[in-house]
Formats: sequence, C-alpha cells, structure tokens
Amino acid sequence: MKLLNEPKKVEFLDSEFQEFKFELYSSYIEDKLFISCIVCWSNSIKDTITRWSEVQSILSLNYKSEREYARWNTYLIFLNEEKIPINEKYRIENDKFSARKIILDGLVKLPTISEVEQLINIELLGEDMYLINSESLCAEVSTLINPSIYELIKDVPLDSTKESKNIRSNVLNVLFRILN
Repeated sequence: MKLLNEPKKVEFLDSEFQEFKFELYSSYIEDKLFISCIVCWSNSIKDTITRWSEVQSILSLNYKSEREYARWNTYLIFLNEEKIPINEKYRIENDKFSARKIILDGLVKLPTISEVEQLINIELLGEDMYLINSESLCAEVSTLINPSIYELIKDVPLDSTKESKNIRSNVLNVLFRILN
C-alpha cells in the first residue's frame, strides 16, 4: 500500500490560502479510499500557527470521504523549515477535529512533491519497516528464554476474544508463581 499524489483535488485550499501550497496523497484498497493525507507547505511558522485552524475548517467543509473508515484516516501535515514552539505544536497536533494533524518542522529545506511522497509513506505507513522471518525469530527467542517459560508462552493467543484473555490471564498467573 502506498500513498500517491492526486493533483488538483485540493485546489479549493490553494485558492483560499495563497501563503500555503497544498497537495493530496491518497491510498486505496480495492478501489475504496483508505487514507487521505493533505500536505501543506508553509514558509512561515507564523502562518502555520495563526491559520491552521482556518485550513482545517475549510477542509472539513469541502473534503469528506464517503467511507466512514476513511474519515478517521484523514491527515493534515504541515511542513515547516523553522521549528515551531513545542506548546503550539502540541496544541495543533492534539486537535483531532476533521483530520489528524502532524507537524514536520525544523526541516533543512522544504521537500519537493516527490520527496514528500516518500516522507509521508514512511511517516504514516511505515514504508521503511520490514518483517523478519518469524520462524527464525522464534527459534532465536527460544534459546534466550528459560525452556519451561518458553513452552508456557509460545502458543498464547493474542486476539481479543474473552477466551484468549482468560488464557493469557492464566498464563500470567503461572508465570508470577514461577518467578516469585
């Protein structure tokens, strides 16, 4: 899964806020919107701090996903070369109305459109992460843990069913007795 640029879909923001530049990046699963990310390039922390709320308001009026799940996966990312004061950054990022906000500040230079695509794929989707072979990892872990404890925990279910929670609780009780 990748976030890809969708030019011209957020022109309403460009026309409303000349001090910013906006691009939309989206990811789809089976032709249905999954994640939307509106990136805002800002040359001034003052503009970001004073206008972010207006940007979010215009965005909430003009950009809505039909899919409920995608509505919860809408991000508004502000890019700034300068560092934004930490209290302002927290205030903006903790406001979840209409979109989750992320501020990427203190950048050496503002990234290009293609650099942003790579940056947000890493930031939002963990594109730089990779899975390792779980069988070899289990074999390695089994040599690091006491064999009787490993046998007790290796097949513990991790789902959220009531039965699995009870099994985990019982295993923890046994572990506490062994370790105490």
